[in-house]
Amino acid sequence: MRAGPRAWKTGELELYYAPSYRVELYTRNEGQPEIDDHDVAIQGMRSSVQALRGASKRAVHRHIGMRNDEEAVVFYEQVIEREITLARLFVTEAWSFMDGKWQIVRETVEHLGN
Repeated sequence: MRAGPRAWKTGELELYYAPSYRVELYTRNEGQPEIDDHDVAIQGMRSSVQALRGASKRAVHRHIGMRNDEEAVVFYEQVIEREITLARLFVTEAWSFMDGKWQIVRETVEHLGN
């Protein structure tokens, strides 16, 4: 499940996100999340990679809970920095082992600020 960082560096995002992938993005004081499907989310991630060139991402306090041999839930704080802290997020990912590899099927992101 270390696929995530590799996907960001190589740009091979589609390989690690299941076709059924969806993400819920929560920002400050908004009751309803932005919900994106696979294609919209991948495009958003590509835009984010371009906008954050030169920044670093760290996963802090990562916890992995196995539901069974083929399903896991990962929780961590993501810190994005470029000289200063640009963003802090709480991230929860649901992973499944499908087609011979681990893939993210669902993700929830809660923005904490910077």
